[in-house]
Order: sequence, then structure tokens, then C-alpha cells
Amino acid sequence: MERRAEKKSDVFTRESRRHSRFKKAVTFPVMTWIKRNADFDYEGLAPDEDPGPAIIASNHASVYDFLFVSAAFWKRTLGYVASEHTLRVKPWGALLDRYVSIIPHKKGAGSSRTAVKIMERLSYGESVYLAVEGEQTWDGSPLEIKPGTGKLAKKSGAALITYRIEGSYLLRPRWAKNLRRGRVHGKVVNVYTPEMLADMSAEEVDDAIVRDLYFDIWKWQGEQNKANRYVPVKGGLAEGLEKALCSCPACRKLGNLSTAGDEIRCSCGFTARFTETGLFEPPNKVPAFAEWERLDEEAILAETERCKTEGGELFSDEGAAIYGIYKDHSDKELASGRLSIKYADDAFRLATGTKEFRMEELSNMSMVQANRLLFSNGKDYYEIRSDSANLRKYLIAYRILNQG
Repeated sequence: MERRAEKKSDVFTRESRRHSRFKKAVTFPVMTWIKRNADFDYEGLAPDEDPGPAIIASNHASVYDFLFVSAAFWKRTLGYVASEHTLRVKPWGALLDRYVSIIPHKKGAGSSRTAVKIMERLSYGESVYLAVEGEQTWDGSPLEIKPGTGKLAKKSGAALITYRIEGSYLLRPRWAKNLRRGRVHGKVVNVYTPEMLADMSAEEVDDAIVRDLYFDIWKWQGEQNKANRYVPVKGGLAEGLEKALCSCPACRKLGNLSTAGDEIRCSCGFTARFTETGLFEPPNKVPAFAEWERLDEEAILAETERCKTEGGELFSDEGAAIYGIYKDHSDKELASGRLSIKYADDAFRLATGTKEFRMEELSNMSMVQANRLLFSNGKDYYEIRSDSANLRKYLIAYRILNQG
């Protein structure tokens, strides 16, 4: 047993050196990219404040958040908790697996392996970046942190650093096709030593994380003397917004929204403009983002009730494919074609091409970016992909049906 542990330690040391060399090699181009595309500044650790190996907990508003954390902690060897799909992206997945310390987390599947890997990295002297909300916000408002975060921090035996990222949502919203240029600020809020964590309950650690990392970009914009502007590198500001929102606030119908340039439109004639400050115009005719999402949920709930009475489809989209996902991070296309949720034989069913599931048998459904829907069916793990469909409405329907 002792010799085996030594071998594992040797392997980790070799991997850690490779990761460290790679990070040093890419630090300059990463910083160059950040300076070109973001007005980024940060407040890091004081020179006498380094607590050693730590979980670096941050909020998660942008796909680029890991770059802002890396820039602020560039002297540290970091492990990155990331969605398992990252390792399946070709050809980058294999390169990331070798040269970056990725700790894969399966969205749409329950697993304790992520926590085990985090503890392992910390025990060997690495710090670990953890986006505690688990996914990017859709509307810029903060999300709840993942259950068990405080328990993990206490059990790790390492320090906890809370690092708040401000403004990154509007740099590239989750749904957006295009990158913008604008202000981003990072800040170390608190450092909790292992001794401090030992004196706190898991619930108190969770509360501290929520308090430290709370950030609402709409409140932040309103507090500025002049709201920050985020200018697209190319294309329009609204492009991709139909992946986040699915009902029209004017006619209340589902599935008739489209975008072009800075505008989102419905076939009924409704039109709104998404601006460089992230607000809609005209403001008196368009709900705030969070209110629009509530209208979406109400519209989908009404449709589920209609389906229970009349039968038929809840909604559908063309151009989707479903993949089986396996333990070695490989995937295989199982079916493709029309994606739908329908009510038949007293049950809602999710279908992609010839592959069909009863909604009540699915678990842990979640999304990656705006075009991948993940879920488990027993021990099997699946991913639905579509570059054209609004997959978020399927996730909202799953949550509504799961609650019912």
C-alpha cells in the first residue's frame, strides 16, 4: 500500500510540473487577450496573506471567469473544476487533459468523485478553482451555491479564498454569440484559514460564501455614475438571446422569438433592443430579464396543463442529436432529428429522433453553455445537442414536471 501511494505521488508531481510549465508558457498570451478584450483589474492577496493550498471560490457569470481567476492567481498551480464535456471537445479536450489540471464534474449526473479529486489536489499542494454556483447565470443575477460547498471546504483541511468577479456577465452573456469589450473587476473578498473553517459550521461557511460572492450586475450598473458599456467585437448585441428566452411578453406565445443584430422580435410584431449597458429598450414595454424569465415559466406551466387535458406536444424543434456519454469521456451519437416533449399514455416523454424517455424517469437534468442538455436515466448518461433550438425551455419543463 505504501509503495502504491508513493507511485501515485510521483505521478502527481510529474503532472503538476507539466501543468506549471504550461501555465507559465501561456500566461503572457492569456494576459494579452484579457487586456485586449476586457478593461480588467483585480485586487489580489496581500504579500503576507498567502494561506497555502486553498479552494478559490468564485461566482460564475461568464465562460471566461477561469481566465480572470488564473490572471489574479498566476503564481499558483491551479486545478480547475470544470464540466466533463470540456474533455470531450475536439481537439482541445485531449490537450486540456494533458496540460491543464482539469477536475471533471458530470453535470446531469450525481457523483462524489469530484470532491475526492479536489481533496487529492489540495493534499499535494495545489490550489483549486471552484465556481460555487455550478453554472453560468443566464440573466446576470446570482444563483444558489451548490449544496455541500461549505462541508467540502471544512473537510478539505485547506484554506478558502472567496474571489468575486464583477462585470464579466456582459462581456459575453451565456446565451450570446459574440464577445463584447468592457469592464471586469476581480476582488479577493476574504481568506478563511483551516483553523477558522474548523470553528465554523458547514452552514456558516455556506452563508459566508454567499455573502462574499453576491453580485447582481443590474444593481452594479445602476450604482455607477455612468453605466458601463460593453461593445461587441463583431455582430449584434441580441444575437443568441432566443436561446435564453422563449415566450413573447406581448402575445405570450412560445417559440416565435428570433434575433437579428441588436433586436429580439416575435412574429406578432413585438420588437425590443438589447443595449450596450445590458438593458432592454423601450424599457416601458419590455420586462426586466428576470421578469421575462418568470413569464417564460408561466407560459410553459400553462402549456403542460393544456397537454395533460388535450394530449399532444408541449413543444418541438428540428435539428437535434442525442449522444451516449461514457466513463472514458467518449461519446456516441444514438439518434438525431426532431426533438420534442409530448404527452401520451398518461406520461410526458422526451424524444430525439427514435430515442425516447419518460420524463419522470430522468434525473439531474442541466445545461452546458446554451446548446447542450445533459441528464441521467438510471446509470446511463446522455447529452442532447442543438445549435438552433432553445434547449432551456426543455430544462424549465423538466423542473416544472419534476416539482409536480
